[in-house]
Amino acid sequence: PQIQGGFGIDAQWSDDFHHCIHSLLTTERAGYYEDFGEMEHLAAAWSRSFVYNWCYSPFRKRFHGSDVGDRPGSQFVVCAQNHDQIGNRMLGERLAQLISFDGLKLAAANVLLAPALPLLFMGEEYGEETPFLYFISHTDEDLVQAVREGRKREFAAFHLDRDPPDAASLDTFNRCILNWEQRNQGHHGTLRQFHQTLIELRRSLPPLMNFERDALEVQHNNGDRWLRVRRWTESEEVMIWMNWNTGAIALPSESIDSSQSSEPWHKRLDSADRRWKGSGQVLPHTLPGDPSSESSSKSSSGSSSEPSPELSAEQRSIEMAPLSVAVYHRAIHH
Repeated sequence: PQIQGGFGIDAQWSDDFHHCIHSLLTTERAGYYEDFGEMEHLAAAWSRSFVYNWCYSPFRKRFHGSDVGDRPGSQFVVCAQNHDQIGNRMLGERLAQLISFDGLKLAAANVLLAPALPLLFMGEEYGEETPFLYFISHTDEDLVQAVREGRKREFAAFHLDRDPPDAASLDTFNRCILNWEQRNQGHHGTLRQFHQTLIELRRSLPPLMNFERDALEVQHNNGDRWLRVRRWTESEEVMIWMNWNTGAIALPSESIDSSQSSEPWHKRLDSADRRWKGSGQVLPHTLPGDPSSESSSKSSSGSSSEPSPELSAEQRSIEMAPLSVAVYHRAIHH
């Protein structure tokens, strides 16, 4: 708000959110990705929109950022890909060219389930694999040459010693044309359906449309590389488990449920389900609530096609598939 010294804009990018996803999934650390790559960074992006809120940035070699904790998440746009982050890469690679199919599902869940405004880049929803290179149509030859030289200097920070594709070449543009026919084919169609399911969850579960920061809890573990998010309203809760590890991990018992409610959790989505071309190593349909209260519920949301073992109150440590995400939901009875 201008009354608080702002510019009166409706929303702004959270580049930090993108950088967290990209660095964790690709392991890239060159350039500004030097400032990211740990689970604590992703947890901060989920919790406060910006990782750097006037703390030291190793890449910039100075303090950087602002604290926006007094602003709701609805004023921040998040993404895993956009025209800048792809087009400014030397070879214009999309995530589908850099990471696994499981990683693409994990990235999608982070964007569409975050307490922020999600942006999907064209073709991202079905895993488009054509590059999005930087191209121009300038007619001023001096400007064209300036762009070529500027692009070479830009990639010096990323330690890339070859020349980027010519931004003024028609061939560079033609290489970027989307393969729209892929959107319903094979794993492309599966990824598109996965995005549609995430959007439906976002629309149908009220906690996922609550952007207030005091209705959000984020836990993480740098070693095992898991993230657990809990979002809520007065009458409902959503819990999101993410495994960013390339191997299966055991979820810690003390983090299964920290809300002190006896109501069981019912699974609404599991990216490891074979329906989503996952490994089939799915989490239980139902998770118990507070360990001090014995849950007798055996119901299932029916959203998963995989047979999953029920979890007793005593069996609080469960194994989660690599690079996977699971969404649980429950009503709260006061």
